[in-house]
Amino acid sequence: EDDPADADTKPDHAVICSSDKTIETADIPDTIEDMPVTEIGDSAFYGRTYLKSVTFPDTLRSIGSVAFGLCDKIERLDFNFGLESIGRERA
Repeated sequence: EDDPADADTKPDHAVICSSDKTIETADIPDTIEDMPVTEIGDSAFYGRTYLKSVTFPDTLRSIGSVAFGLCDKIERLDFNFGLESIGRERA
């Protein structure tokens, strides 16, 4: 399993900002540096042509615009019940 590379920590949460270009499996952690991961930023996984599977934590509330754009090999996305928005749309 691969780690989702870069995150930005805010005062009260963490945002996944980017990932390794050759990532195949992303198991998004529920915390980074003791901050809950609540967002995946715009274009965070854009163009990851090897990405096949993503698991989202229960802490995740939003997925940014085109966060998974051009990820045409994705076979599995495991969402949670706390997700509130994807791109500009409310879930």
